[in-house]
Amino acid sequence: MSARKAYKKWAALYSGLIALPFLFNLLVDPYGYFQVLSIPHVNREKSEVLSEYATKYYYVNRAKPDVIMLGTSRMLTHDPEDVAKYTGGKAYNLALSGSNMYEQYEYLKYMTENYPVRYVVMGLDFFSFNPENKNKTGFEEDRFKGFYYRDYVHGLIGIETLKASLLTVKNNAQNACFSIDYDEGYSTWCSRGKAFREAGETVLLREMKSSLKTFSTDKAAYNSEKFKEPGSISGNLSYFKKIVELCRSRGITLKVFISPVYEAQFDLIYAMGLGETYEHWKSEVAKLISFYDFTGRNSITTDKELWWDTSHLKKEGGRLIFALLFDDKKTDVPGDFGVYVSSENAQEHINFLHKQIEQKDLAEILELDGY
Repeated sequence: MSARKAYKKWAALYSGLIALPFLFNLLVDPYGYFQVLSIPHVNREKSEVLSEYATKYYYVNRAKPDVIMLGTSRMLTHDPEDVAKYTGGKAYNLALSGSNMYEQYEYLKYMTENYPVRYVVMGLDFFSFNPENKNKTGFEEDRFKGFYYRDYVHGLIGIETLKASLLTVKNNAQNACFSIDYDEGYSTWCSRGKAFREAGETVLLREMKSSLKTFSTDKAAYNSEKFKEPGSISGNLSYFKKIVELCRSRGITLKVFISPVYEAQFDLIYAMGLGETYEHWKSEVAKLISFYDFTGRNSITTDKELWWDTSHLKKEGGRLIFALLFDDKKTDVPGDFGVYVSSENAQEHINFLHKQIEQKDLAEILELDGY
């Protein structure tokens, strides 16, 4: 064999060895960027994504929804089918874990510029307005401009991507637990659901305490001196105002609610010295748009069985929220769950909730004493 022929043979072999991982990553698509193939028990579900923010961008583009659910992980727990039954069309849960108002605005702005969005259902969370809640890893403004080469590089090339592809196939084949159904955009809570079934209240109390500890220690949540100043929320309020104005200018129906929290977390907000900012926040939101407020003490926020932890309501509770938002008279919603708030009754409502605070010290709250 001549040297030239030998060179071509080895070059072809080498090129093939390089191309195989590339093609494998493309077909398995561990991060959900391409979806060349979507095969049950092979690669349909994604367990190894680099960023929820990045993966959801590609899934929502493929879904092409005309109904958007927006918010943080509290909204993420709710099934878009529970909204679609009122709105018709295709609903997608575009809620983003831990997101601030700028991140939510940018995703919604992109969607309204590229798809005929008719409805936006938005769950507001207090910590989204915290000035120390910065943009997350995986949130990239350049992604909204079109071809974002970094996603293609990360999604196709490298040992870590190959490992992610292999794990994706393995987990699909084994019917593993997948925390997010990216086709619809919502959290499955399958892992914790299994733990609840096996250990019941022991796991629930552990998760509730963990949730309270996180909110009490995380600067992006409640452990922020800046956040104690009511004026500190002005930046995030301005982005919420942009969301309201964007929907109005495009004729989009915007349904807004303040997400409920378990009663201990309601007390935690005040114990952390954030009460003034919290009440100012609700007052300012009411100046921009009327909304339903599900916080405070009521039949739902005092019932442990309806919660994954102190921050995340199970989807059974979400169905009650949407029933009120869409004036569903056929669904039996507890009379004390949800108050319609406008600029006219906002202060009266805030005063009513203020009377519900149980003045406990931080240690009592974190240990769930008396709850």
